[in-house]
Amino acid sequence: MLMLAACSKEEPFVGSPSTVQLFNALDNGTELYADLSGNRPLQFKTALMINNKQYYDVRTNSISTKQPLQPLDLWSTSDTSTHDSPLIRANLELEEKSFYSMFIFGNKTAAEFLLHKDEIPALKANDSVTFIRFANFGNAQPISVNLKGEPAGSFMQSLPYKGIGEFTEMNARTAVGQYEFEIRDQASEELLAVFIADNFGYVNGSVVINKWYNKSNTLVLTGHYNGTGPNEQKVYLMNHR
Repeated sequence: MLMLAACSKEEPFVGSPSTVQLFNALDNGTELYADLSGNRPLQFKTALMINNKQYYDVRTNSISTKQPLQPLDLWSTSDTSTHDSPLIRANLELEEKSFYSMFIFGNKTAAEFLLHKDEIPALKANDSVTFIRFANFGNAQPISVNLKGEPAGSFMQSLPYKGIGEFTEMNARTAVGQYEFEIRDQASEELLAVFIADNFGYVNGSVVINKWYNKSNTLVLTGHYNGTGPNEQKVYLMNHR
């Protein structure tokens, strides 16, 4: 995690900082620079870059701060001239020792964000489990989720646009092989996207690595109905550990 301190009139937290994971779901693959100073950065090349959805990485798309009221400006990486303005200008109200997910969505001319306080499930060292939830930032339609071969809506009956579901505990033993999730239009049951959670027991040399064991992940639907390229309706992984 990258620690970024910012000037603020608010008293800083005495103890542990809060952490915000930023998921950039903006249209057309738009990437962002983040500025926590409350002022325009002098050199954008030194600012934190928030990668677009297909390049999400918890190690680079996260900030930690001890400020209970944290200024945050988000700039398009292609718009850094003196006459440009940030796409998002916000003051994040944060609680000490808390975790948040911030979803940035829409397009450059109408960018929006949603800040969600997370309750990340505790580790279960003696159980081979994983925790999965869904977030819907795709095309302003309610969705349902099922595992392949099961009835529509059997995993999640309905999740509205901008909705974030609860974490579901699932088996993460090597024998699982994979989970194939089908995301559907909630009303018509039309298949919109598929996400395969695999690599349960991935072998790297002589070491077995379970990429889901004791992890918490959000599967984020983004894009537009019948969209193409970076705007294709698709599910991306947002990992929390």
